[in-house]
Amino acid sequence: MELNLKDASRLLNVTESKIRKWIEGSGLPAMRVQGRLRFNRTELLEWATAAGIPVSAEFAADRTAPGGTRLTVADALRTGGIYYDVRGDSMETAMAEAVRHIRLPEGVDRDFLLRMLLARETLGSTAMGNGVAIPHPRTPIVLPVDKPEIALVFLKKPVDFSAIDQKPVSVIFILLSPTVRKHIRLLSRLAFLLHQPGMKKIIREKPSEAVILAEVERLEKAFPESLNGEDGP
Repeated sequence: MELNLKDASRLLNVTESKIRKWIEGSGLPAMRVQGRLRFNRTELLEWATAAGIPVSAEFAADRTAPGGTRLTVADALRTGGIYYDVRGDSMETAMAEAVRHIRLPEGVDRDFLLRMLLARETLGSTAMGNGVAIPHPRTPIVLPVDKPEIALVFLKKPVDFSAIDQKPVSVIFILLSPTVRKHIRLLSRLAFLLHQPGMKKIIREKPSEAVILAEVERLEKAFPESLNGEDGP
């Protein structure tokens, strides 16, 4: 979905002049169409997430059609699972151990998934700063998962992910989705949550699975009501 300069400014909660400065000096992806700036929604979200820039609540708003099933981070975490003290001495070995541990549907090739995640890192680090990374395949539609899932992995020791803030990563969220649309919606919600004090406390304290899910559910209740549009396939 293409956005204009006003859309980008609203979704990142900054002025239009700030957006222009980020394009010139920080690599924010944009294109010019007939002299006007245009932004790809997915690329804008990916850049903001990697740069540790909070997205607006609107970006994360639930777009489920009336009567439909809501897409929530809490449900995705229940499906993907939460894992503690996963070992690894580098980004590559930590990712390999994470993929080995996480719960996956039958039919998902773990070696293939690992290659996809590592290939994604070569396009740019998925570390979003403050010790958190969100590795995810760039083309989630190819994965045979029935519904979106997020695996939350707490590493036994921090590893270098080439983060913008140069801090090593100790918490990994692996995001898998059956469609690109659901991938964007879930990544938007997760990116928004990670800037909330409650999630920062979870990352710092590594509480039990029950505590984490309860806090995520509490935070998601504060999301805006559905905006126009549907969360289709």
